[in-house]
Amino acid sequence: MMSGLTLLRAGIWIMGLGPMIWLALGFFQNTLGANPIEALLHVTGRWALALLLLGLAITPLRRLTGWNQIIKVRRTVGLFAFAYATQHLLIYLVVDQGLAWFFIVEDVLE
Repeated sequence: MMSGLTLLRAGIWIMGLGPMIWLALGFFQNTLGANPIEALLHVTGRWALALLLLGLAITPLRRLTGWNQIIKVRRTVGLFAFAYATQHLLIYLVVDQGLAWFFIVEDVLE
């Protein structure tokens, strides 16, 4: 029988890898819509933010519920948040802007 923590870890891995796989398949199959770069940016940005907030909510959730084992998944959630944030930044800098620093600075300062 699987424990609750094992199921939670499996769910976090599925939640973390699922959108990455969906985006990769959509990109290579050309099913991300009229502007695939924008779709990549939006999805990776939303997932980075959602996973960051989830990771930050784990400690208060542990304190409120008394379920101390949940702290063991905080690192995994944080690493997935970092992975999505890094993908988001790299897609913006390299794919969207082509490392044109003048346009990047102009876009950020707008």
